[in-house]
Amino acid sequence: MRMSDTHIDAGKYIPERVAGHRYVKFLLEVTHCGSCMRDMMPIAKNRSFESGIFPSWIKATQVAQMKRAGIVQRSVASNRNGAVICVECRDRGLATFICVLCKEERSSDMMKESIGDPAEHLCTPCFESVPAKKWCEELDRLQESHKYDWE
Repeated sequence: MRMSDTHIDAGKYIPERVAGHRYVKFLLEVTHCGSCMRDMMPIAKNRSFESGIFPSWIKATQVAQMKRAGIVQRSVASNRNGAVICVECRDRGLATFICVLCKEERSSDMMKESIGDPAEHLCTPCFESVPAKKWCEELDRLQESHKYDWE
């Protein structure tokens, strides 16, 4: 049964213990991809866990469970309408961005560098056509301006 088929008050949901209290079913939020409309959720990585509360040393990783449930990974990219899309749609070039060098709107498959949060992007055509000195100066400027984004 899909979550959209039932109404659950997320504020009152109590995680369910299963398999002799060894495992717990949690309520995790999914959103829809703005392009393909599939359910998607983010994957956040850290050192000791593959992602979030999912330990990397067990077979029931977040990636494995998402695949079995038909849920795709959310990206940080958005489509022309501003809707966040999944990694697969982003990789197919369905997202767009504005290159900070040429100021052109490009499809996500033309993204050469992405720096910061929110990200600023540099495109492959600029990488291939602007002088190396100008490219490196812009890359340095972006890295400097975004160095505190995650603090």
